Amino acid sequence: MRQARRGWIWLTVVSLLVCSTAGVPGPGRVQAGSVLQWTPWNSGLEGSPVTCLAQDEGTGSFIAGTTSEGIYRTADAGATWTWMGDGLPVTSPGSALHAVQYAKVNAVLVRADGKPVLAGTAAGLFALAANSWAQVTGFPHVSVRALAVSSTGVIYAPTPEGDVRIG
Repeated sequence: MRQARRGWIWLTVVSLLVCSTAGVPGPGRVQAGSVLQWTPWNSGLEGSPVTCLAQDEGTGSFIAGTTSEGIYRTADAGATWTWMGDGLPVTSPGSALHAVQYAKVNAVLVRADGKPVLAGTAAGLFALAANSWAQVTGFPHVSVRALAVSSTGVIYAPTPEGDVRIG
């Protein structure tokens, strides 16, 4: 039993020596600027966690979908966020005790071709037009888990009912 312990102690000592001489950062080995620094970016959002994020390359703004509070846009690198949830499905109406709950936003797709921004939610697919969201006609009322666009402009949307092609 003692010999087994000595073996583990020896292995631990050798491992520590190897790690300290290898490229593994340890105390005193990390230089300024060599480690990524995370900065809170959603201080202007309400309390709902962000579930997806997309950049509008044309304007430089970002659009964030949330778990239950709809969709927000920032045009100033996250310093302020503007709610843009008009038309999204409500899963629980507001009351004196609770805020309005919106369907979870799983994906946001901003297309470079100038076509409407799309949002895949737990209640279906929605397109943004004139600062309001409208359900995409003919699309099933099922949860859209993600959105992807091909180089030919075809949009793919996986759902619990199967994958759907648009365009």
